[in-house]
Amino acid sequence: MRAAAGSRTGERLDRFRSRRGPLPASKEAVTHLAMSGSTFSMSYRWIIVSAILLMALLVQMPVVLNADLSCLLTEGEKVLDGGKLGVDVFELNPPLSVYLYMPALQLARITGIAPEIIVIILVMIEIVAALVIIDRAAAAAKLEADERSITACTLAFLFAIFPSAVFGQREHIAVIAMTPFVAIAAIRWRGLAPGPVAILAGLGAGLAMSLKPYLTLVVGLPIILCVLRQRSIRPLFTPKRVRPLLSSSATQRCSPSSFRLIC
Repeated sequence: MRAAAGSRTGERLDRFRSRRGPLPASKEAVTHLAMSGSTFSMSYRWIIVSAILLMALLVQMPVVLNADLSCLLTEGEKVLDGGKLGVDVFELNPPLSVYLYMPALQLARITGIAPEIIVIILVMIEIVAALVIIDRAAAAAKLEADERSITACTLAFLFAIFPSAVFGQREHIAVIAMTPFVAIAAIRWRGLAPGPVAILAGLGAGLAMSLKPYLTLVVGLPIILCVLRQRSIRPLFTPKRVRPLLSSSATQRCSPSSFRLIC
């Protein structure tokens, strides 16, 4: 009787295992499953981002761009035709405001496409570049895939859909260029290292400050907070390295290079 009951129990276990499928036999199998899930999440993330950018592209192309942007494009065309900025072309904004759209005007003359459409396409490329920089910094900091997905999709919406009528203006371009620096500053605030891609974020911050000088406050805010915390002006004269605004235990876990600011 006991032998028969044991055989029936063994058959039930075999059927259950066959339905459930093989279980991971080692940590390597579990790691492989986690990596495959992360890859799926990453692909799903960029599909959503692509859909958002495509939607913004279809919405912006039929819309007439802002009057300020159209004025800058007209002034840039006059400069390309031989006019001198400040003599033949008068503009109250800094000269970079006119020269910023020169690549779009040059491509428009080469391709025959309207410069407004070229501006929209170039801004979309800038959005993609900013999202890639932020994602690479998050990957270097070993942030979770879910957090990276939420960040990429949210920023894609804020960059491409939210601006609406001010799409492509200097303020819009400056905010996109500055955001990777802000994201990397947040990563360093958490005691993590963003990797060498931080150099590109620093270049974007430089472009943003050249377009809108008051954005210097965004770059200088971490240094100002460090001055207040240390009660010393030394961080103002040490651009390469400052003490982190973290607890002592968190500081011991992080290398000094994790808190190196962008020159």
